[in-house]
Amino acid sequence: MARVAGALENLIPPPDSVDTEPLRMDLDLDDVQNEEEMDVCLSMLWRYSELMADLRARNPSLTATRIHELTPKAFLTFVTGDRRHLEKAMREIGVSNVPAVAYGRAVGLIRDARLSYQAPATTREAACAAARIHHLAGCTFASPYYPFRRTG
Repeated sequence: MARVAGALENLIPPPDSVDTEPLRMDLDLDDVQNEEEMDVCLSMLWRYSELMADLRARNPSLTATRIHELTPKAFLTFVTGDRRHLEKAMREIGVSNVPAVAYGRAVGLIRDARLSYQAPATTREAACAAARIHHLAGCTFASPYYPFRRTG
């Protein structure tokens, strides 16, 4: 490891030898989502998290690993608005008691968002949808301990 680090060390310029310009927020960053659109995205994640917490409470034999197996199909539900992806995944892991209220809230928000992935995005709406999908993917796949629970 020391030999590899030593070999790479000569290829990396020292920090004081690299010149960069400061980030110009107005030119270098494009705000794809406004505050309202970000709130919608966060609300979807919150409702999904509530659904997952209720699933665990109503199906005590479910392990965190089994619940984590839902994320690929949940992601498809986020992207397509089609709840059958998530329903199929729940059947596959043996969920027998689905909390209807939490499920309805989560799916309702997902359907209202009408997300679909288009690459490259050709309109602002498509760019917003792609940004939300990336946000949702990052949050749902980021941690094996997702969903997060409310504390207190």
